[in-house]
Amino acid sequence: MGLIQYSGLLNGIHGKINGSVFCRNRTGNIIKTKATPINQKSQSQTANRASLLFLSKYWALLTEQQRTDWNVFALTVTNTNYFGQTYNPSGFNTFCRLNQNLYIIGGKTIYSNPLTKNVIALVDPVVSDIAVDNGTYIINFPLQSTSDDTTHAIYASPDVSAGVSYNKKNFKIIGYIPANTANSFNVYAAYVAVFGQPLAGRKIFTKIRAVSKINGFDSVILQTSTIVKQSIAGIGTAIIESSFILQ
Repeated sequence: MGLIQYSGLLNGIHGKINGSVFCRNRTGNIIKTKATPINQKSQSQTANRASLLFLSKYWALLTEQQRTDWNVFALTVTNTNYFGQTYNPSGFNTFCRLNQNLYIIGGKTIYSNPLTKNVIALVDPVVSDIAVDNGTYIINFPLQSTSDDTTHAIYASPDVSAGVSYNKKNFKIIGYIPANTANSFNVYAAYVAVFGQPLAGRKIFTKIRAVSKINGFDSVILQTSTIVKQSIAGIGTAIIESSFILQ
């Protein structure tokens, strides 16, 4: 891994070029050798690929007017790239993104552009406490229940060393919190089903993303981390049921 410094003519590169990867970490801008990961073909990977394949094929089956409507609507959608620059995605990318979000939360595919639907403003999820202890892994939405139109997708990482302060990989979705259901959830059983029982003294990273069940628009991702606590019995084994839905 090499550390690089850009000049006034070139202020940044991000992505892959041939066998090199340009990115940034805590030390600054770096270049490293591109590594080809092993295709594990997990159940979730296979399901996501099948969903994208379905959406790609269905895009071709839309009417010319529907595709035009999606392209026009995409001009109102703004994304941000690695350099903080904004751009408008294509109609096809917007169609796939929103429907992929709906797929994740168990929603229905939308074929007409969201301008024909009620586009709601999403409020970022508020998490007051996440703790792993005595078979509990608690996510709270204080003072309110989850709204009627918003489902929250929950992602987690395997337990890592407590000294790790930043993590952006190895996250898996462990399930989702359905709309309009109380304000406190125990996701321990869902975590164990995906990663196995965590070890005391190690750290778990959690990501939470709010998704509109009406049209698939999502909020920014909230990320937090928690040190696994030692339970009174020695290890956390109890599983407490909740309204959390396993993925």
